[in-house]
Amino acid sequence: DTMMPGPAPVTPHENLTLAGLRSGHQSPAVLRGRGLQVVEALRRSILSSTATTKWRVHPYPEDGSRRRSVRESECAYIQATIAEFEEWTKQSPGGCRVDHPLASFPPSEFWAYADYKTAEGLFGDTVATALAGLDWDSLVQGVDAALGSSTLWIGSTGAHSALHQDTYGVNLVLQVHGSKRWRLWPPAATTALLPTRTPFEESSVFSHHDVRQPGEEPLLQDPTVDVILHPGDLLWVPKHWWHDVECISGPACVSANVWLEHPGSELATPNLHLDPEPDALSRVGEALVRCLVTAVRCYEHDGEPSMEHMDQWLNPTETAASHGVNLALLGHAVHHARQEILGVQSSEDPSKLVSSDALLDAVLNPTTVKAMAMHLIELRKTEEQGPLPSGPGEGEGAAAAEGGRQFGI
Repeated sequence: DTMMPGPAPVTPHENLTLAGLRSGHQSPAVLRGRGLQVVEALRRSILSSTATTKWRVHPYPEDGSRRRSVRESECAYIQATIAEFEEWTKQSPGGCRVDHPLASFPPSEFWAYADYKTAEGLFGDTVATALAGLDWDSLVQGVDAALGSSTLWIGSTGAHSALHQDTYGVNLVLQVHGSKRWRLWPPAATTALLPTRTPFEESSVFSHHDVRQPGEEPLLQDPTVDVILHPGDLLWVPKHWWHDVECISGPACVSANVWLEHPGSELATPNLHLDPEPDALSRVGEALVRCLVTAVRCYEHDGEPSMEHMDQWLNPTETAASHGVNLALLGHAVHHARQEILGVQSSEDPSKLVSSDALLDAVLNPTTVKAMAMHLIELRKTEEQGPLPSGPGEGEGAAAAEGGRQFGI
């Protein structure tokens, strides 16, 4: 792959604030070396941890075969401690000890990844010790995030997350160890990136495109932002920016992040047509998606309700729930959104706020049905005529794409 140079190193701002990032950076921003003072202690603490987690493992492409993005459902899953993972990345030519959990997967032939692991889930009561020295507020003033809410991503060279968009939150990432490549595209590129909810994963919209096999698609060959993060670097990812992420050096690669709420209170609500919309509205959308995906998928085999064949449509990290549970989750999301966006208080039981009839009325609203019909017609037309237009056009979309290239601060 051709690598665009990253932004030049900059002197970290003494008074960098969350409010300043929100107001001044609608495109990704890199803060070179902002966390240098904390990453060495973090690296030692994390990689020596005896916390056990599940690692997804996949072989490197065979010699002569083309690289491609790997989905979670294609991987093997192995339980091992973080310390055992690091030992595995450094194994001698003779291999690991026989009883090592990863002994069957030589690191010269396989990569491994523990992604999306919450610090609280990994370390429990010892999270303060495991992440000693990490204080998000000291890195960016105003980031009120508990250590336990941090998420860790630990992988070997080649481990990656396929191209996707997070449906809510803005993302603040600290590179702790090794180097990671981030390729990003703006929200305006969503249509051209062919979004899909298969496989289903809560809060993740995947792309039908494969960044590792871009073909003739100009949009994939020319990301708006293409940057390599090194230890101590911070990356600010605004809401709805598409991204593909890969560990490119290590042998172990470690990063930590927090997702921060995209606020609705300051967004001139009740205007719900803003993009990006408040997270409270996005969560209602995600609850709707869960209801619809489960309902359709559970009836698609012989017209009978079934939870079989889940591996064909559900990410291994997800659990399918009944229609009743999904409706209750939707009700809670609607209740919260009414409070946050409209200022409406209610004493109703949130779990009973949305009925099946109300859900059908919303989905089968004539305007909604027309929009879905047009989408299906255009999708069929696209399949017959070839790829969609490759990226943002004139006006706001083009401005967003161009603005994304100025991301060093």
